[in-house]
Amino acid sequence: MNSKSTLMTEGPIYKQIIKSAFPILCGNIFQQLYNTVDSLVIGNFVGKESLAAISSTSSLIFLLVGLFTGIFSGADVVISRYFGAGDTKKVQASVHTSVAFGIISGVVMTIIGTLLAPQILKLMGTPETVFDKAIVYVRIYFLGIITVVLYNTASGIFQAVGNSKSPLYYLITSSIINVILDLLFVVVFKMGLAGAAIAGCGSYSRIEGFAFIPITSFALSMTTFIGQNLGSQKYERAKKVLILV
Repeated sequence: MNSKSTLMTEGPIYKQIIKSAFPILCGNIFQQLYNTVDSLVIGNFVGKESLAAISSTSSLIFLLVGLFTGIFSGADVVISRYFGAGDTKKVQASVHTSVAFGIISGVVMTIIGTLLAPQILKLMGTPETVFDKAIVYVRIYFLGIITVVLYNTASGIFQAVGNSKSPLYYLITSSIINVILDLLFVVVFKMGLAGAAIAGCGSYSRIEGFAFIPITSFALSMTTFIGQNLGSQKYERAKKVLILV
């Protein structure tokens, strides 16, 4: 285990949960800001139709990212239990399985999404006025979806061992790069919607998602805490956190 890992089976319960949840909270805020920047840049420098095209794909993107977040939260549970139990071999096996699954599912989703983007958008009832632009955005998004999958894979692994800071550092860096590339591709290179889709492949919902950030952050932190304590057979300690639910 590296020095950034945190074993949550000893010490003050609420302090550990808050300490773990805070970087997740900040990371989720940056993840929401990620795509909000796309919308602001497109709305101000490209036009309303392009902004409507992005908005028409938000449900699909929210569904996909929610799917992968859920899957790798499940991996978080497994890894955190083995980590709490001190079973290094099973931790390594679980991590390797998660990464392999992430790579395979990312490749499969890339192929399916780029080929079936028109059919998917038709099923979603995307308006004809923004249909062509929505296809461009969705296809570029799917070409980069493996980065979304691998981020969620790594994030789940880090959180499982009590290291919620590393995913935050990644998101801060990528959010800054996203702003710079959005302005470069959309404003300087005049690439329009395609330019925003190339800076914005790691994002999902927009302003409305901010309301769920605190709940999600504490839920993920408690998942890790409970998993580690169940793994170390400290069942009473694991039960104490339920008072927060």
